[in-house]
Amino acid sequence: MATSRLSLFWRQYRRRQSGGGAGAVVYAIYVGALVVLIYGAPAIRGVAGAFRRPDVLDVLIQPGTASAVSAVLGGVLAATFAIGTTRGPAVTRPFVAHALATSDVPRRRAFLGAAIRSGVVVVLVSLAVTAILIGPLADADAMTAAQLGAGLVASVFFGLLVAGAWLAGQAARGAAVWAVPIALLAAVAAGLAWPAADVLPWSWAAATWPDGSATVPVLQLVLLAAVALAAAGTTPLLLDSLDGPGIVEQSRRWEGATSAATSGDVSTALAEFRAPPTVGRRWRLVGGRRFGWAVARADLVATARTPLRAVVGVLTLGVGGWAFAAAPDVPGLLGWAVRIGAALLVFAGLGPLSDGLRHAVLAVTTPRLFGVSDGAMIRAHAWAPLLGGIALGGAGAVAGGGGEVAWGDLGTVAALIAAVVLVRLASAAKGPPPLALSAPIITPMGDLSVVGLVAWQLDAVLFAATIGATLQGALDGSR
Repeated sequence: MATSRLSLFWRQYRRRQSGGGAGAVVYAIYVGALVVLIYGAPAIRGVAGAFRRPDVLDVLIQPGTASAVSAVLGGVLAATFAIGTTRGPAVTRPFVAHALATSDVPRRRAFLGAAIRSGVVVVLVSLAVTAILIGPLADADAMTAAQLGAGLVASVFFGLLVAGAWLAGQAARGAAVWAVPIALLAAVAAGLAWPAADVLPWSWAAATWPDGSATVPVLQLVLLAAVALAAAGTTPLLLDSLDGPGIVEQSRRWEGATSAATSGDVSTALAEFRAPPTVGRRWRLVGGRRFGWAVARADLVATARTPLRAVVGVLTLGVGGWAFAAAPDVPGLLGWAVRIGAALLVFAGLGPLSDGLRHAVLAVTTPRLFGVSDGAMIRAHAWAPLLGGIALGGAGAVAGGGGEVAWGDLGTVAALIAAVVLVRLASAAKGPPPLALSAPIITPMGDLSVVGLVAWQLDAVLFAATIGATLQGALDGSR
């Protein structure tokens, strides 16, 4: 009975909606295929060429690389759970979400289609990324065909595990929202400290990374498959435990973010997912005699009121500093990629500490309420991201140097943090894009005006990546 009512609802809804149907799906697939062929194929060829270099191959097949891959996979699992608490896989249009969540149709039937579609996307992305990474290694005879097949199979099972973690994050309530990601990250740290303890699902997936031998980790694949299938089997239970108002709220926020992103307002789209304070509502924010330190203290306390976001920022800054200091040991183009990725991690990690900079920019456009100049307000709000970023990024840099303090590394990481803080400030103060960027640019390849708008929205990310690449020579020269 419930199935027939659900089928009737979908038939009536598809009749009323406009611009959808099979034609829209086919067109989306067509556009996606063109984007992959035009932009993805050259990038894949570049990655393959970089991996085929002998010095890069020697690094990639070292035993420590598999441990690093395991840590990355564990971090992906924790991050996916955290993302699910804000935007889970069981999300549809707000009207559909409200209609289904308030009906008597079981949620395991009402939202199963959305969860399956999202899970398929996750598995396909996992498979594609794995093929891009290990395909060139197999082509360069760094791994056998059997090992390549094992790696692709492991990527499918790990994709199922990630999809399950994503849905589990959407179903999480209370302290589990922040406790589970912290526990997963603690398990990742324990796996790095004791690599011999091969009892973690992400380490089973990382066991398929080539290590110079011709063995296939059959036992790890079997264990990973069992855990992944068990995670997939919990999908109906997790769907039934979803909160109706939570589904509607996530759907509403996702639609608002999608509309803002498609119109070119990326900052508004990201603001839709900014977590509200969950703890410390009675904490004292303002304190201290000096204005600068009082503002810095208020910014740090405000960051701590969103514990999950704060923990993610802290870990991201630490990992970014560690990768930035360890990148000179990675040869060739791969080292540049690690350095740029580390700079982007630092940029992302400074986000929770940079909310005060946005407040300072807003304060510039309003009457002065604190009796201080605009410059003093901006400098006061810059202390939290600057000092916090240097402390956390510096700690990661020391860890990247094997626990030895290298003042050149610390100085370069501090310069990176200071530059990225300025980028964050400029991003908060730039305002909406000028109308001149929306003017059509007619070329034989089509209208390229969208390129300028995208560059305007992503300028902070591009500047951060450029800064990370620019500091490559500075850190290499300090060693």
